[in-house]
Amino acid sequence: MLNNLKVGLAYTPYEIDSPTPEELYNAKKMEIAVKCIKKALESSGCQTILLPVDENFLANVQQEKPDLIFNYSTGVQEKNSQVITAALLEKTGLPFTSSSMKAHFTALYKDLTKYTLLGKGIPTPSFQVFNHYEEELRKDLSFPLFVKPLHEGASFGIDYNSVVRNHLQLREKVREIHIRYQQAALVEEFVPGREFTVGIWGNEQPEILPVLELRFNNIDNINTQQNKNTRSMQQICPAFIPDDIHKKIKGLAIKAYKAIGCSDYARVDLRMTNEGKIYVIELNTLPSLKADRSSFITMARAAGIEYNEIIKRIVSLALERHYVDRMKEKVPGI
Repeated sequence: MLNNLKVGLAYTPYEIDSPTPEELYNAKKMEIAVKCIKKALESSGCQTILLPVDENFLANVQQEKPDLIFNYSTGVQEKNSQVITAALLEKTGLPFTSSSMKAHFTALYKDLTKYTLLGKGIPTPSFQVFNHYEEELRKDLSFPLFVKPLHEGASFGIDYNSVVRNHLQLREKVREIHIRYQQAALVEEFVPGREFTVGIWGNEQPEILPVLELRFNNIDNINTQQNKNTRSMQQICPAFIPDDIHKKIKGLAIKAYKAIGCSDYARVDLRMTNEGKIYVIELNTLPSLKADRSSFITMARAAGIEYNEIIKRIVSLALERHYVDRMKEKVPGI
């Protein structure tokens, strides 16, 4: 039990005027998850206070003086707020859960993720960033291609038209992303086949949770926003894969986790061709912790770890990392 540990639960406020459907979706997810996390923390003996990440955040932290901050500020209106929150948390000097600002930034900007992966010899699909829809496609890239926003999560911007098979479709989809999301588009070679996600937690010696396969109700087997909204995807955990494939997925996921510099916990998404070639697609340094249907929670439960213990483990990992790094003798609450 984390007896009498004072935990500040940092989250993104979700009072929004004229919200978009995506903002409503994010706000509802955050509201549910924050309630789940707070309840789990309190069941472990923590004194838990809510800390909205707004203009008063640092002042409230100074006033409340928590022993640790549980970071669940995943962004509502702007995904960039995930990076800003991490920067604020680093400024407090307090222990906090999840990754550093640098890791969040690298994972959020998918081109930086891919450059980092390639630099470590980790396979990821070839790509090009389109800052304008009239840019010419590089000659080394070939159709079909997959188009998505450069820095969004929760499958925003991904629909049945995201897999493009000619130049006209490419320009239309890139233009749509520029207009709707006000950001560049990432265009990468599409990897047909199966999709997997891997939960990882730990720091010096990160551990893999059971591999989860995602199956979607569309011909290209891609995770669209519609799949998310209707919960029409199928989660298979543990995935039915041969031992050699499991070993490859596990090895690539751990390498990607370390390459990005993740802390405490994260999720790695991969795709595998029918020929068995595996690519790392992207990483989520702050995966959803909703008790219901969250991939990370599903994988932990498949390992026999229930929700309250998952939250407790994340807190313990953050405390150990913070205090061991600073050579302090006593870890509060443990």
